[in-house]
Amino acid sequence: MLQRIQSLYLLVISILSTTMLFTPLADLYGNQKIYAYKALGVYETTGTLSNLYLTAPVFAVILAIALISFITIFLYKKRMLQIRFSIFNAVLMVAFYGIFFLYFWLFKDKLGLNIGVNYILAFPLVAFVFNWLAIRAIGADEALIRSLDRIR
Repeated sequence: MLQRIQSLYLLVISILSTTMLFTPLADLYGNQKIYAYKALGVYETTGTLSNLYLTAPVFAVILAIALISFITIFLYKKRMLQIRFSIFNAVLMVAFYGIFFLYFWLFKDKLGLNIGVNYILAFPLVAFVFNWLAIRAIGADEALIRSLDRIR
């Protein structure tokens, strides 16, 4: 199971996504205050660490990406289902950026904020590349199995 390269790609995606759940995605600057934009909400970092706005959809998408990629590792006998789950995961990775910037746009209007991007925000893009590599490797495995079935 883990000896297959696509399983390692999917494990990396799961690790990257899990890391995103617990680290600040961006810093928001404005009104003489600094806010941390995390997966579960926007927190004021100056003074007390209090939750200003809840961003549960961002958290849900990141959690779904991590869980789907981890579950996909164990579907190694069902390669076509693995490919479908990986494609759905790619759609979720693109949706993450849409939801992330939608919430930023809302915060920008309410609080008059500017964004300072952290390197963590590039993790879904890196995960997207690993997801694409996993899809290619799963497809290659499926093609190999089908060619072996033709020979018999």
